[in-house]
This record gives sequence, C-alpha cells and structure tokens, in this order.
Amino acid sequence: MAAKHDFGRPWLDPVQVRDLRAQLSTAAADRAVVISTHALGELAQIATRVVVIKAGKVVADAASAELRKGGSLEDAIVALLEPTP
Repeated sequence: MAAKHDFGRPWLDPVQVRDLRAQLSTAAADRAVVISTHALGELAQIATRVVVIKAGKVVADAASAELRKGGSLEDAIVALLEPTP
C-alpha cells in the first residue's frame, strides 16, 4: 500500500528520524550532504550550512548558526521567503 501523506503528521516515526539523523551525520563527516526539504524543524536539527533558494535565486548561503542569530532557523528562512512588497 502506498504511503499517504497527512499534513499534520511527520512521514517518519521517531526511530526512523533518529536513524536518518545518525546516517546523515556520519555521511557529513567527510563530505557535503545536500538535502532539499520543507521540513524546517528537521533541518534545524541537522544542518550546519543552509542555502535558501527563492524563485530560482539563492537568497542566503550561510552557516545555520549565522542564520539563527536573533531567533530560530525556521524564522530566518521564513523571513527570507516571504513576499517582498
């Protein structure tokens, strides 16, 4: 049976999340790992560097700690992606 997405629930269970984070951490020890995601909460847990693309253009390329200054990584990314007047 195909997985059905429930927008109020995560795709992975807690054990799968832990295992995926461990695998990504191991892989990132000696190489770059590129992840494309809208799951900003998960991104904040694992990313050391973040590139934000809006309308096909890079609007941020920085260490996640730099983007977090003064707030959460999620808030920083949302602010970068909000429509400009």
